[in-house]
Amino acid sequence: MNQPESNRHEQAAEVFEQWLLACMEGPDEDPEALFAGHEDLRDLLESMLANQSLADSLLTDSQRGSAADPSRVVMGDFEIISEIGRGGMGVVYEARQLSLNRRVALKVLPRGFAMSNEAVTRFQREAATVAGLQHPSIVPVYATGEHDGEHFFAMELVQGLALDQVLVGLEGLEVSDFSSADLAAALERRGLDGQAWVPDGTRGWLRLVVEWIAQIASALEFAHRSDVLHRDVKPGNILLRKDGKVVLTDFGLSHSGDAPSITQTGDFRGTPYYVSPEQAMSGRAEMDQRSDVYSLGVTLFELLTLRRPFEGITAAEVFGRIIHKTPPDPSRLNGALPMDLVNVTLKAIDRDPDRRYQSAAAFERDLRSFLEYRPVSARRVSLWITASRWARREPFRAGLVALGVIALMVTSLLYANIRKKANLLEDSNTALLISTQEADAARVDAEDSLARVERVVGFHRQQIENVDLEMMGIRLMSLLNDALVAGLRERELSEEQENQAAAALELVRSLVNTTNVAGILLDEQLLGPALETIDEEFAEDPVVAAALRDAMSEAYLNLGLYQQALAEARKAWQIRRGVLGEGHEDSLHSRDLVAEALKGQANFAEAAQELEAILDLLKGAPDGRYLMMAETNLALAMVQMDRAEYSAAEKALNRAAEAQTHLPDENQLLELALLTCWAELRMNEGELEQAEGLFRQSLDLALIDREDDDPTVFHLRNSLAVLLTITGKLDEAEEQLDLVQQAYQRVFGSNHPLTLTVMGNFGHTLTVAGKLSESEAVLRDTHLRSAESLGPLHPDTLVALSNLGSVLETQGKFEEAEVCIREALQGLRQAMGDQHHTTLRALNLMALIAMDQRKMDLAEDSFREVLLGLEETLGPEHYDTVTLRGNLGLVLRRRGKFAEAEPLSKQAYEANCELFGDNSRAALDSQCNYGALLRDMGQLEEAERMLKNAVALAREHLVDDHWSLGTYLVELARTRFKQDQWALSVQDLEEAFNILGGALGSDHPRVLEAAEGLFRVYSAWNEAEPTDERAQLAAKWQKVFQAPQEGGR
Repeated sequence: MNQPESNRHEQAAEVFEQWLLACMEGPDEDPEALFAGHEDLRDLLESMLANQSLADSLLTDSQRGSAADPSRVVMGDFEIISEIGRGGMGVVYEARQLSLNRRVALKVLPRGFAMSNEAVTRFQREAATVAGLQHPSIVPVYATGEHDGEHFFAMELVQGLALDQVLVGLEGLEVSDFSSADLAAALERRGLDGQAWVPDGTRGWLRLVVEWIAQIASALEFAHRSDVLHRDVKPGNILLRKDGKVVLTDFGLSHSGDAPSITQTGDFRGTPYYVSPEQAMSGRAEMDQRSDVYSLGVTLFELLTLRRPFEGITAAEVFGRIIHKTPPDPSRLNGALPMDLVNVTLKAIDRDPDRRYQSAAAFERDLRSFLEYRPVSARRVSLWITASRWARREPFRAGLVALGVIALMVTSLLYANIRKKANLLEDSNTALLISTQEADAARVDAEDSLARVERVVGFHRQQIENVDLEMMGIRLMSLLNDALVAGLRERELSEEQENQAAAALELVRSLVNTTNVAGILLDEQLLGPALETIDEEFAEDPVVAAALRDAMSEAYLNLGLYQQALAEARKAWQIRRGVLGEGHEDSLHSRDLVAEALKGQANFAEAAQELEAILDLLKGAPDGRYLMMAETNLALAMVQMDRAEYSAAEKALNRAAEAQTHLPDENQLLELALLTCWAELRMNEGELEQAEGLFRQSLDLALIDREDDDPTVFHLRNSLAVLLTITGKLDEAEEQLDLVQQAYQRVFGSNHPLTLTVMGNFGHTLTVAGKLSESEAVLRDTHLRSAESLGPLHPDTLVALSNLGSVLETQGKFEEAEVCIREALQGLRQAMGDQHHTTLRALNLMALIAMDQRKMDLAEDSFREVLLGLEETLGPEHYDTVTLRGNLGLVLRRRGKFAEAEPLSKQAYEANCELFGDNSRAALDSQCNYGALLRDMGQLEEAERMLKNAVALAREHLVDDHWSLGTYLVELARTRFKQDQWALSVQDLEEAFNILGGALGSDHPRVLEAAEGLFRVYSAWNEAEPTDERAQLAAKWQKVFQAPQEGGR
């Protein structure tokens, strides 16, 4: 059946448009090429060709490089002077606007394209899009119009070069030796004088390139915020002005929110070398602003290396490489590139959009950081850091509570149960697989073989379980130090040479994570060869091979090497599923190891899926499976708590408890694990009294047949102390932590990582208690010991440094605090990743310091980044997320953004009351902040009521003269000051001054704020009711707050 005439005409217009594009982009196309493959449309195409004379259009011979002169071609108010360039779907001319007598760039849609409604729409959309984007790095549009069927729009005429022309001028140069002088010469060859603004030296060239890309990133962010994607970012569309600035042009392929996209129409009109993987997939992947980021990253790559990441003869070949290949390291093409710049470039062009910069603004921030010699966020994480970045232990974090030790303990208890089970074939399932006597004999042989191998596997598993990678790393550094000392003794070296050797060792200590080195050695020398042996010796015995891989996975799990553990567990599971069936106990055990490895990598969603799949297979299983059902539900509950899915976790714990009732014998390990999980769940839900009772019940149960030196006991004591700190029972918390420290030191030694973790917990408890100088001493010692034992780059050391920075910030020692936290943040980003909650907490501390230093823009941006990250990783209801919501509300209040601050501050106050109780420190802090906000919003009576309540509760529940009470009194005094309650305001401020001065020191900013408040109250009071005494007191307090030369403000 023939297609309707309207469809034929539309199809012919599309074919004709593509032929015109080919004519514009390259040498003249044979008209017969127009009909190739389209004989059914020949009649329409011949008519279009007859009506379209290229000689009559603006696509004249002169525009193709002949000697013809297009002068005196006038289009409305514009007189054509000469062609500048062509491409996409238009020709750009230099023209003169007659009415204003100014030179412009005139982009014209050749009249052949006017036969396609789609082409006209795209052209008009480009004009409208650019006209709406007013940015210094986007070429502005002056006017649009139509003349004799030809559409056009006028833009600023940029006097300069496109960056692709600059690159052509640099061809043949050795990029590693490339200097700014080469750039200046290339520009001069192209008629552009860059001597005035081209910087000197090789680094000058690099910084210039980065500045160019940063300017375009800013332009793209502006466009993206206007819901416009460019989709054709490349050197040819970036123009270099005579003043050295760059501008973005040619939005011919741009896409706005209400326009059809390239993925919807399925065609491609860009330049293949610069498209993103998702753009190259032609509609099979969704495109967003990260696609433009990729294209700009490729442009940066080319400017830095003078090469594109991917080349090819055809577009399809280039697309295939972009989609499937990893971008090359630019430092291999230009050895002069700094590592930070290499990392920024690779992050921008990552194949995975989720690992790319999530916005052009984020890309620009890192580029600016490079230019300003600040750390960049982009990090190229090594394999071994990636493998060990999710530690099984979770240190206590500064100011934010964690219960990772509970997770460690429960996991250990589960593995103790799992290791009790023999990995032999179940008779019931085996019978289903055996139907003949020969098969039965084979089964017996397999079981005998497996039993022999299992004895060997068990021995090696026990050996590996006793390995402590961190202590191995400590020992490695100790041996290195001993070797250095011995070497120095054997040689007659001068004192200066000995000092140089010692300094070299110290440099090694500062740069090397010895735990990672120990992991590499263990894998290379023991585990790796063992895997090779499995492949070689048991290729024809899959059951034995699976058992060995299962054991290897457990070994890797015990060492915290989750990537390797996951690989071996998956192999074991695949083998066992194929041989034994997916419902067999051994298959389920291997799948459980898969889930545990995923959990170790913080891939909680996939871990939950694996555990739920195991539970589905266990449904309707015989009674012997109840233990596995209980353990799997318990593991699932832990994962769901990691995801802040507390309702789902409670259901899983109930299922675990129900399965426990079917077990024939009492299982104390399982009961203890259940109790501690219930305690953690209740704590996360804010049921602190219930959580405390469950922790105490767990501790009593553990002490029935364990001594105080048993790890399970002091893990529980540590967890109880964490909870007691939150609830304000600080005396008992200190007592418990003192017992825990002693136990850890007896069992593990004073410098063991677990001992240092408890020391950090103790320091935090002292901070909460207001004992800041004692806390600082403990945390300094913790950091020093951790740096000596584990190295300065170990995650535990970085957390200890962050904790130290927190207490320094509380004491007003902002400069030292900033140094500590910045160093910790940079290291945590590399070791743990940008979105790990430990990294986000360090960024929160940086934001607090920025707020202390009145850098409110930076503080607000950082708080928003942390809040978004915590909402994604921990969930919107997690107590850490609640804390960040309050912090963001605080900075918004100080910036006068009351409407935005009010819901955040109110939510934080209500959530903290629900989570921790009205009397908790968290609830009091958020109540004070919310009351201060209400005051600033003019709701003085309600503000005074809330602040008076916060002061009263603090007097009752905080330790005597806690500095937080002083801050509450200051806010109450400010509220009363606004109500002209002079005497009460003075009374509050004088008490606050004394409390804060005693707790924080006379020069602390909070103390000086109280003194300044007294000056202002007395001054206003004296102005309203003048007396000599008030004037004298105002002068006195003015001297007090102005006396310090540096108030740390």
